[in-house]
Amino acid sequence: MQLIRISVVLLLGTAVCIFGNQRATVSDLYDAFENGDLDFCLAHLAEVKEHNPNNSNVIYMQGLLETDGERSIASFKEVSSKYKTSSKIPNAQQKEREYNKIVQLLASVKPELPEKTLIPALQIKPIPVIKSIPPAPVDGDRLFYLQLGAYSSQANAEKALQQLSEFQPFLKKAELNGRLLFLILSKTYDSQILVEKAREKAETKHNIKAIIKDF
Repeated sequence: MQLIRISVVLLLGTAVCIFGNQRATVSDLYDAFENGDLDFCLAHLAEVKEHNPNNSNVIYMQGLLETDGERSIASFKEVSSKYKTSSKIPNAQQKEREYNKIVQLLASVKPELPEKTLIPALQIKPIPVIKSIPPAPVDGDRLFYLQLGAYSSQANAEKALQQLSEFQPFLKKAELNGRLLFLILSKTYDSQILVEKAREKAETKHNIKAIIKDF
């Protein structure tokens, strides 16, 4: 009887070890991303990529999580060029178009600075999971985005970026009067209504005077 008990304990312990160390999957990453759990995504992306090195869904997720605009767009381009049958190609190409339009716009317009320019650091506040906003009527072919900050320090910009994940932001370098700035830009919105709601969230939750841009 004692031997039977020992065997049962050993089997249960083995089962706990197996399930306790279960690897994260591609589906786990996307479920966490949809629920706003970016910490989980960032913690497990490398592991999932290691076991799925040629998976276009993983490369696309890498682009979504990347905070550097140029490296992010490189991932989307890889999906479009390397994985010809991927279901993520339309999404990746759309991200490329949006990024290129923003880059072109910034090349021709000087960055505007909020009233509190070059904020050394944002007030750290927990960001709750934001449910997706129902689609609003599209304003023709116009797209909108927010400028959420302008920093002279890349370290401070990256720190602020992590606190604004609900806006899916990225960093863009710009020069103003010979001074290098790191701009925080949001994802694009396809209507004035949606971008206005996003601006209100930035102001009320993060005390940021966000600037609406369009192209």
